[in-house]
Amino acid sequence: MTVQGRTGWLGPTADKAAELLLFPDGKSGTVAVQFPAEAGLTHQQMISFAQGVTPTSHSCLSFG
Repeated sequence: MTVQGRTGWLGPTADKAAELLLFPDGKSGTVAVQFPAEAGLTHQQMISFAQGVTPTSHSCLSFG
C-alpha cells in the first residue's frame, strides 16, 4: 500500500491488539501509526488517516 506516495506496510501488532501502519517520512525516518483494534477502522480508513500525518520537530524518535 502507498501512503503519501511512498510504499508502506500495514498489519497487526504481535499481540493483535492494534494495527500498525509504517511508512517512510521522506527524509531518513519511518512514521509509525497505531490504531487500536477496538476502533473498528478498515484498512482504507487507516491509510486515509495516515495521508494527513506530518511529523514535526516534536515527533517522538523512538519509544520502547
